[in-house]
Amino acid sequence: PDDVPTISALANTISAAPILLAPVLGGWIADLAGYRVLFAVALALFIAGWSFMHWGVREPRHEAVYSRASVSDSGGDMRGDSTAPRFAQD
Repeated sequence: PDDVPTISALANTISAAPILLAPVLGGWIADLAGYRVLFAVALALFIAGWSFMHWGVREPRHEAVYSRASVSDSGGDMRGDSTAPRFAQD
């Protein structure tokens, strides 16, 4: 909890580097190899990033839904209401 501002500042600083370097790198690749290669590199980076986010990062809200659903698997919620849905509501 005390490290949250430090971690947030560090994350913002680290994420600024690609934002500053991307136009320079893109221009260099376009000048060196052409736009087709530039778009192929961009597509490859997009697919790699999407794959990492889709399969590599767990969504904490989904885990909370599953853990709460297992509590009510007996046919109802904590109050004994059997008509309640078996998933958490935000």
